[in-house]
Formats: sequence, C-alpha cells, structure tokens
Amino acid sequence: MAHSGGSPSTRGFSMKLLASYAFDWIVLIVIVVVGGFLGRIEPNKRPFSLDDPNIG
Repeated sequence: MAHSGGSPSTRGFSMKLLASYAFDWIVLIVIVVVGGFLGRIEPNKRPFSLDDPNIG
C-alpha cells in the first residue's frame, strides 16, 4: 500500500507542532505568573462615604 501524504516522518510529532505547543505553554505560564503577581499587590484603600461633599 502506498504512503498517503503527510510528513515523511510517521513516528511522532513534527517539530512545528511541538514548537507550537511549547509556545502555548510558555504563554500560559507567563499569564499565571503575572496573575499571581497582581493578586499579591495590596490595593490602595481610601475611606469612602456617599455623603462626602467633595465627591462631584
């Protein structure tokens, strides 16, 4: 039976496919690290009242 297209290497993933997965994992890890960093930052808390005349 003849070989029906595809890449010449039939034993595994192509390097292009592996590189795309690696890039996706790197992006995911960067997003998790940035999210974790932003989650640890203490927000600027100021006293607030709806009766404050200084608010418009």
